[in-house]
Amino acid sequence: MYQQKANQPVFLYPGQGELQVGFGQDIYEQSQAAKDVFDLDTELRDLCFHGPQERLNNPYYNQAANFLAWIAISAALKEANILPQALAGQSLGEYAALSYAGAFEATDAIPMLKQRARIMTELIPSNSGMSAVLGLDTKTLEQHCVDASKPQEPCTVGTYSTPDRNVITGSDLAVERCAELCRSSGARTMPVKVSRAFHSPLAQQAEEEFAKVLEGFTINKPSLPIYYNRDGSTDCDDIGVMLAEQLVRPVQLVKIINHMLGDGLNHFVKIGPGGFFGDAVRTIARDQGLNVDLYQIESFDDIQKLSAKLKETEDSHV
Repeated sequence: MYQQKANQPVFLYPGQGELQVGFGQDIYEQSQAAKDVFDLDTELRDLCFHGPQERLNNPYYNQAANFLAWIAISAALKEANILPQALAGQSLGEYAALSYAGAFEATDAIPMLKQRARIMTELIPSNSGMSAVLGLDTKTLEQHCVDASKPQEPCTVGTYSTPDRNVITGSDLAVERCAELCRSSGARTMPVKVSRAFHSPLAQQAEEEFAKVLEGFTINKPSLPIYYNRDGSTDCDDIGVMLAEQLVRPVQLVKIINHMLGDGLNHFVKIGPGGFFGDAVRTIARDQGLNVDLYQIESFDDIQKLSAKLKETEDSHV
């Protein structure tokens, strides 16, 4: 169990798809540490800053570009002496957490993620996808997934986000059948803008192929505790196996957040745009009657404000 250290936050990394053209450029221009990271891959850097958005959204580029942006922001935070005591990443974000903690270098993670994107695109059926379900309890949602599935058309929960907001994944037909059942139970549904069914049994072949790719990379023990997608805990005997299995396993975001809160963690820094990871932390903490401090970093100004806030807090305890 990890107890909150004074003035040290947990870094939260989002999943893919939240990156917009131009994001991170101001941080690049004002932080040498961030510049050094973005310059590791000038093609991805220029795509992040100048687009076009359509190409940035291409999974082959999007996964590695998101990773590069998250790690660059983390470097700028470190440069400002804002250091985490623990880390968590949603799906793709887990790679940023692992890299920050020294499990592998960013220069290895980029080709690793390009291979991941290629394999997912080639080996997960194209007639598949994901949909968000809002306003339905998890038990009912899981039953609707069972009822909507057929032997060659599975539908499962792909991300457990909050007790009443989750994501289903599977074949297009099964996901639509499940969405219809959810709507009949009073829920709202909306398609998730992804090209395939991630975190789905349909990714079994992709998992097997990606496991072979990961064998070619050196993966070290992380230097910081990471709350993993697999079960929310900080325990993992084989990171390579876990990352391959991540393609078919659901993201256990609720368990991650419950473990963090249970360990007494209440200061969080959400890296990058999109508020969902942070919203989930706030929602679950509120449901448990807990107060949390959560800061979101989208610009260099955000880094400066957070640095000043932490210094003010530190000074008040002196």
